[in-house]
Amino acid sequence: QMAQMAHRRPALSALCCAILVLWISGAASLSRSGHCFAGRRSAVAGLAALAAPVPALAELSPPLERATTRYGQQIQGAMDFLYFDIKPYVRGGPRLFQLAINALDTSGGSNTAIERDLFAPLRQLVLAGEEDGEVDFRPVSQKIEASAKQLTDAARDRKVDDAIAASDVIIADLSSLFTTINKEAGSKVFLLPDDPEYEKRSDAYRSKMAEGKSTTLMKKDGD
Repeated sequence: QMAQMAHRRPALSALCCAILVLWISGAASLSRSGHCFAGRRSAVAGLAALAAPVPALAELSPPLERATTRYGQQIQGAMDFLYFDIKPYVRGGPRLFQLAINALDTSGGSNTAIERDLFAPLRQLVLAGEEDGEVDFRPVSQKIEASAKQLTDAARDRKVDDAIAASDVIIADLSSLFTTINKEAGSKVFLLPDDPEYEKRSDAYRSKMAEGKSTTLMKKDGD
C-alpha cells in the first residue's frame, strides 16, 4: 500500500499544480472581466441618470414611491393647467374668463377632466399615505377638492373675485402637497410655481396644448 501511495504522489502533485495554474488563470481573467463589467456598469448608470424622467425617490416609502411614480406627471400637469391657464384666465377680463368657464365646466358629470386628472390621482396619494402610515394627505386633498368646487362654481356664476381667490387657494394647497412629498423624498419630485425653474415649463406646456398631445388636464373629455 505504501508503494502504491508513493506512485500516486507524483500524479497528485501534477494534478494540484494543474488546478493551481487554472485557478490563477481564472482569477486573472475574472479580474480583467470585472474591470470591464465595472466600466459597463458605470456607463449604464450614467445613461440611466441621463434618461431618468423623475428624480430619485429613494427616501419615499414603497407605497408613496409607487403612487408618485404612477401619478406624479399627471398631478404636475394639473398644476401647470391651474397656473399657466386658469390663473391668468380668471384675471384676464371677460374673454379669458370665458375660457376659464369652458375649461372648468362640470356639466358633463363626474367624468370631467378635473375629476379624472386631479382628484382621482390625489385620492391614490391619500391611500398611499395611509398605507405608509406616516403621512396623512387626506386633509390637504379635501381642501383641494373644496377649493376646486369653489373655483368651478365661481366661474360658472361669473364671480370674478371669488374665482381669483379660489384659484390662488387651490394652487397654494397643491403647492403644500408638493412641498410635503419633496421633503419626504429629499428631492424635487414636484416643481412648485415659486421655483425659479418653473416658468421654463410654460413653453413645453404651450407646445403640448397646441399639438393636442397632453394626457392630463390639457385635454377635454372626449378628445
